[in-house]
Amino acid sequence: LLCRHGQGYHNIVDENGKPKLHIPDPELTSQGIEEARVIFSSGKDDDSKKATGRSDFHPELLFVSPLWRTLQTATYAMECHPSPAVKANCPMVALDLLMEHNNL
Repeated sequence: LLCRHGQGYHNIVDENGKPKLHIPDPELTSQGIEEARVIFSSGKDDDSKKATGRSDFHPELLFVSPLWRTLQTATYAMECHPSPAVKANCPMVALDLLMEHNNL
């Protein structure tokens, strides 16, 4: 399962309609936190009645970029995983080679 980070402050557009890519290593917005929390959720979307997350997926190891927004996304996602065993036993490994470089 490959996931992109939730919305970060650099993704919010300014008054000219441009993203704020100048922010170094931004954290997640409240919307980004909610996006992360549904990755492994077992809830249903009210409109489509479809599952909103992958509660059936039980990772054994998480590889993430060392950027703050990706660490936050993985942490919030795992906090909401329905399996206590997965939450307790799934290590997270941050690797520089996974880091994006387009706005740093």
